[in-house]
Amino acid sequence: LRPFDTLRVDHLEDLTGDLLLGATHDVDEAIARVHPASTAAWGGPTAHGVWTLDLHSTRPFPPERLAERVGELAPHGTCARGCFWLPSRPRTVCTWEVNGSAVSVGTAGQWEQEPLTHIVLTGVADVEVRAAVERVFGELLMTEEEMHDLLAWAGADDGLSEWFPGAE
Repeated sequence: LRPFDTLRVDHLEDLTGDLLLGATHDVDEAIARVHPASTAAWGGPTAHGVWTLDLHSTRPFPPERLAERVGELAPHGTCARGCFWLPSRPRTVCTWEVNGSAVSVGTAGQWEQEPLTHIVLTGVADVEVRAAVERVFGELLMTEEEMHDLLAWAGADDGLSEWFPGAE
């Protein structure tokens, strides 16, 4: 759970004054490390059948399809973190958190760069579950044909106001 670029002291006797007082903390770097839009797969251990999927696309999820199939992207035995975008909320960074089969969505500000859909998912379930999640992710994304009508979503009611109260 600890990022590789953070300080780690394994034994109390290794803790020195230089470590305590000489280190600097970069606030912007720390925020970027925890922001859902900068989630990164770190390639952790794969013992005991643990696997990680790094799912990403420049395409959004269509709101109705996401609402319909949200559970398929969060099967039992997985944890996930990341962001996505919706054509009906093109400036909003939508967040994605999964623990077990509980899904939490929210917002994390506005996009400062081009929006993207990026979810890092780790599981201990069967490889069939992994394959199914990968397939579902692709099926949930807007198709190239749907992307041609992206502007039709501008200002449209996406039916997800309960998911994003107070958001655009």
